[in-house]
Amino acid sequence: MIYVDFDFDSGIGDHRQYHPNRMSSFEEYDIAVLREKYERSNGVVTCPYCNKRAELVLSGVVYGYRVSYCNNLLYICKPCQSWVGTHSKTVIPLGTLANSSLRAKRRQTHDKFDLIWKEKHLPSRERAYQWLSKKMNIPFEDTHIALFDLRQCGVALSIVKSYFPQFFQ
Repeated sequence: MIYVDFDFDSGIGDHRQYHPNRMSSFEEYDIAVLREKYERSNGVVTCPYCNKRAELVLSGVVYGYRVSYCNNLLYICKPCQSWVGTHSKTVIPLGTLANSSLRAKRRQTHDKFDLIWKEKHLPSRERAYQWLSKKMNIPFEDTHIALFDLRQCGVALSIVKSYFPQFFQ
């Protein structure tokens, strides 16, 4: 499957606009309560580019409402064209908001890094992340590609390439 990033230049078209009737008011209330509870414990989810509070919307706003995951949630900053998804059926972000170039770099990093555990070079995904944590000299809990910036993605790719050059041929 080829991933095509959303084109904000064309605007959020009619078929992508958020329609309040896609969610009942009860669900909207539940989401608002969950977000407030999450943010009290973990802080406000903000855009790293403009530092404004991210909007919480259905993923159909970005990906269209005809895809299977259109009812998932994501945090979005429309002016910065950045977003991040949430864990299934929660308001917990999967990482940090990312613009188009960072999303592309994270996908590239994941494509190469995931081969380490998928091809059984290390026994599990967790062990692969432990290995990368040690190689990057960062805490294990901060070692997740969805948290990386462009520089960290580049460092991770360099490390993977130095140990697994066959992934880059």
